[in-house]
Amino acid sequence: MLNRLAKIKDVKFGFNSNLFGLSIQISGDSWETIGSYVYDTSINSLEYNGMTDMLENIQKLLKDANVKTIDKLLNKPVECTFDGLILKGFRILTEVL
Repeated sequence: MLNRLAKIKDVKFGFNSNLFGLSIQISGDSWETIGSYVYDTSINSLEYNGMTDMLENIQKLLKDANVKTIDKLLNKPVECTFDGLILKGFRILTEVL
């Protein structure tokens, strides 16, 4: 696992095909990646808590960034965790806010 520092460069909230949620463009010194919190609207199951999980993740992201709206996430510092070239997760760097 490799950790890299970056900033949030773009955020979008809405629908894309069957997916509903938040897409986040993250940029480092010489690289970019996309992170997301999404709900698959094609899954019809009472056992699937995807919408709740998505909203809880977005709520935590906003709280960690100390902002109230998604547009205020722009330029917030993040730490990304990669397994090879695959983004495994990211977090707001609360230590520097």
